[in-house]
Amino acid sequence: MKSWWVGLSLRERQWVGLAGAVTAVFLLYLLAWLPFQRATQQRRVDVETQRELLAWMQAAGKELNALRADGSGQAVIASGSPLSAAEELAQSMELRSHITRLESESSGSVRVSFEKAPFDRLLRWSERMASERGIRIDRVSMDPTGEPNRVNAVFTLSRAS
Repeated sequence: MKSWWVGLSLRERQWVGLAGAVTAVFLLYLLAWLPFQRATQQRRVDVETQRELLAWMQAAGKELNALRADGSGQAVIASGSPLSAAEELAQSMELRSHITRLESESSGSVRVSFEKAPFDRLLRWSERMASERGIRIDRVSMDPTGEPNRVNAVFTLSRAS
């Protein structure tokens, strides 16, 4: 390689050096800068998506709180356990496949865990649990999954008195 380099004229060495420098800059751009730029752009999109999801969840939370505070819909179906009511309504609303845990607690309440459930359908489910089934929602915990309109949620339910 060294003998080849020495065998080149000054002008040829300058051209080969220039071509090497251009190739190095091009490779640096392709292997370092471009992936960094794409990752940065993806993070910006992710942040914007998360902000939209947060705004939507806050608005839906206010709507849920308003529905709870309203209390206008009282139980139409007041029979059966909260456990069976939760499972039955989830089945009818096509949420059953998202239930990962359904358990009775010693206090008579029921804990229902959902995974990657559609948020809007979950809100309707919770509203119908109160208005149609006479079930009180004692506690709710929701976390976004990173997918639009999907949340992981845990509801603690009991019979409304």
